[in-house]
Amino acid sequence: MEKNLIVTAHDVTDLALKNGVKLNSGLYFDKPRDKGGDNTFGGLVTAEGKRFNSMVVVAPGSSRWEQSAAYDKLWSEIETKMNSLKTKLSNPAKYNASQFPAEYYDLINLFRLDLTRRRVEAGDMSGMIAKEIVNPNISRTAAVDEFLPFAGAFEEITGRGDKPPMMEHTTGSTGTIKQKLYALGDARTLEDALYNSDIFSTMKVMEAYARAHGAKRNDLTFGAMVGATFSGKQAVSHATTSGYHADELLYTDINAGIEALRALVDPQTKLPIDASRITIVCPYGAERKINRVVNGQLDNAKGKAANYSALNEIVEIIPYRGDVINVGNRKFTYDGCPAGYIFLFVSGANNAPNYVVTKRALTYETGRGDLFSLVREGQVGYFSQAEYNAEFLGGTERGYADGEGYVVKVAIA
Repeated sequence: MEKNLIVTAHDVTDLALKNGVKLNSGLYFDKPRDKGGDNTFGGLVTAEGKRFNSMVVVAPGSSRWEQSAAYDKLWSEIETKMNSLKTKLSNPAKYNASQFPAEYYDLINLFRLDLTRRRVEAGDMSGMIAKEIVNPNISRTAAVDEFLPFAGAFEEITGRGDKPPMMEHTTGSTGTIKQKLYALGDARTLEDALYNSDIFSTMKVMEAYARAHGAKRNDLTFGAMVGATFSGKQAVSHATTSGYHADELLYTDINAGIEALRALVDPQTKLPIDASRITIVCPYGAERKINRVVNGQLDNAKGKAANYSALNEIVEIIPYRGDVINVGNRKFTYDGCPAGYIFLFVSGANNAPNYVVTKRALTYETGRGDLFSLVREGQVGYFSQAEYNAEFLGGTERGYADGEGYVVKVAIA
């Protein structure tokens, strides 16, 4: 029976929830209780006397956020506060363009709740390829041995006072990683406050933040792989066996990719990598055919099924199409998997040396506006992370020997 190995953005959300997703923008509940209960919005998200520093942790209970009961409750709360604040801000004798009532920052905390929850289902699939390490205290420039595993080996001792062999807290890896800061801002002008204060505009701001964050994170991980150059033992040519139909050629290509991946060696140990659990990244639209072929359910030229052995090393198929975001007259293109190719790899979750080191997860901040430009308030979303994928990508293009790495690029029809 054919197994569905295709992983979609919705599947990523479900997997994250199943595995106990933790989002470091901070704790609120997916189904918040009424005001006055133990888990009220304000009590959980406002730090006593430190409104600017309040943080949000999300512990979602369901994969569906928009139009859920919790979503409707949150945005009803936001709308109530916005209407109240609009009334107060309409008094120019008390508040000018750069001033806000103190309760304004409680409203900002509600926005943080929404943005943090949206992150779960914003299509961020970076966890499917890399292993994320969150360390708020990591230096801007850090040596790789600060986050790579320790190593040690048991040796025989007499037990008569001799010292045991000690673990090595550094690895054979050298070099450093550097944190990079990514940000996206939005300014709410006096015009917006007077004429464009509807709740839907505010929702669209949160949607834009979540989409931009997911697209960038995917590009820093999946984009780094699909945009890399692979040659030698990490590049597999398309099969041209005479008389084979399309499914047989694809099966041959994938099987050759598995053999090539299993023949790669770890850049540190020089031992064959553990490629017992392999993920395929493919162009969007090719996943259904690849899934059928991986399961051994091939169609021949006469339209009859030809049964082949399933390629059981393949555990996931991820269609990756990237994203294109138009911002005014600027276009931000995050390339997806190129047509005519697939990538077979071992993920960071399966012990490949592919890491995302996060110093600050997506954070939403706001500040008072500028009186002279009539900007009511400015807001910014930002995050800081670094990637370590040199050994994962491997190959001579990155200073390693041919055949070292955890990825192969396979040409298909």
